[in-house]
Amino acid sequence: MRWFVLLPGGLLVIYLCLLWLSFVRESGLAAGRLADWMAHPPHALPQTIAHRGASGEFPENTIRAFAEAKAQGADVFEFDIWRSRDGVWFVFHDETLNRLTDGRGPITAQSAEDLEALDAAHTFQPPGDFPPFPFRGQGIGIPRLSEVMQAFPDTKMIIEIKESSAEAGAALASFLTDYPDADQRVVVGSFHRPTLSGFRAAAPHIPTGASAPEVRNFYLASRLGLSGFWPVAFDALQIPHHSGGVRVAHRRLIAAAERRGIPVQVWTVNDAGEMAVLLERGVDALITDFPARSERVIREMFTHLEVPSVDEGE
Repeated sequence: MRWFVLLPGGLLVIYLCLLWLSFVRESGLAAGRLADWMAHPPHALPQTIAHRGASGEFPENTIRAFAEAKAQGADVFEFDIWRSRDGVWFVFHDETLNRLTDGRGPITAQSAEDLEALDAAHTFQPPGDFPPFPFRGQGIGIPRLSEVMQAFPDTKMIIEIKESSAEAGAALASFLTDYPDADQRVVVGSFHRPTLSGFRAAAPHIPTGASAPEVRNFYLASRLGLSGFWPVAFDALQIPHHSGGVRVAHRRLIAAAERRGIPVQVWTVNDAGEMAVLLERGVDALITDFPARSERVIREMFTHLEVPSVDEGE
């Protein structure tokens, strides 16, 4: 009986020792591989990451949306990829073609030739007073990943693999061998741990984001104050502000990631007030459908820094 009485106190002592050791360990950690992606005002601005390009105003995951995002001041593009039936990587979010194009069925069931014939702007309706489907029939197609990489050679990119398999991760690693600077401009992400495991094994020199289980585990470790002990295989955290009623982008997680040299990039943030809250909390980047809006909020919050003037275009 005495053992059970002492157990909670003993566990508390162990926890406090681990808490102290975690703090000591984190305080001596070197910067991560993505130190230049982190915000350190007044020396470095938080970044604007264009979610599928300027997708609030232009057809998502298209060359047009990416070009507009670049013009609005986006620092980074974030987009999704699938393979065609014949193994070509395409930039597209959904598992099926139905929502966005004039095609039907799974994207992975189509050949590259078939996908390139589709209208990626077929159903897009921008906000505001526009005629129905103003971009339809203008030749805006689903781009190949190679097309996006070549069209924007100086832009950093977060590439999310939608397929769930280690083989898919290895296949992207093989594709990126054609881009010697990929380790400087690309972060590869996926919700799926097997996919990222396959990619990391094949291309350990290229930074990766965290899978959904890795985000959950690091969040719990940060809330318990034990993130200094927690082993991480990722280089960046792309996280939602909230999920299932839980504030994922919590100050403790942001602080723990900063001590590990891991940039925190929050999606998908389109409200100016929410952007300001997250920037005040110390996030390194806003992932948004409206890059100009993000740039405006950053400029207003960091007026002592020079930020290029951009028009929202809304």
